[in-house]
Amino acid sequence: MQASEYLLQMKGINKSFAGVNALKNVDFNVKQKEIHATETAPASAAQEAPDAPRGKEYLMLALCALGGGLLLYTLGVSAGAMIGSMLACCMYNILGKKPVMLKKKLRVGVQIVCGAYIGTQIEIDNVMNLQQLLIPMGIMLVGMVLFVFVAGYVMHRVSKLDMATCMMACTPGGLQEMAMLSEELGADTPKIVIMQTARLMCVVMLFPVMIPLISMLFTQ
Repeated sequence: MQASEYLLQMKGINKSFAGVNALKNVDFNVKQKEIHATETAPASAAQEAPDAPRGKEYLMLALCALGGGLLLYTLGVSAGAMIGSMLACCMYNILGKKPVMLKKKLRVGVQIVCGAYIGTQIEIDNVMNLQQLLIPMGIMLVGMVLFVFVAGYVMHRVSKLDMATCMMACTPGGLQEMAMLSEELGADTPKIVIMQTARLMCVVMLFPVMIPLISMLFTQ
């Protein structure tokens, strides 16, 4: 076997930070006696870093989220509080002079609150009835994993989005949970949120009509 001329080969490198792609399908090869380095642009040519959001901007963002969430919740939209706050914050960032991004510490705090909410939904009765759910749960998990891999791969091939983003977009789950998890996995969170919102709206609009009809067909 012919020895490779490279000491190090890396192919298809992908890396993103907070939904922003820093590297996408990058190949990196290093030969013997080669030195690789990065050059920093002069201060005059370097892009200025955006100012950190101030307290007033966070307050305005929170008020927008509160108003949008309460509006759709009052109108009786399913998951309206979450969808309304998300849409209101999107409009605030799109129409505002500059987008407001949560700092890492704030994102960790939001994750803790979301985790606490999910944990409080599990009661002792759910644990006691776990045995009768083993077979249905196994069917559901196998079907979900197969669907996520197949649909994610097809989406990746067709759209050229990275595989992590495609799989997270195809994963059936709560909108806030998927958004938080995508941040940790370095996927493209804004795209995932948009696709998960489309999925949620489809479920809200179609399933209340479809499920009773399908149930009637199988019970007859």
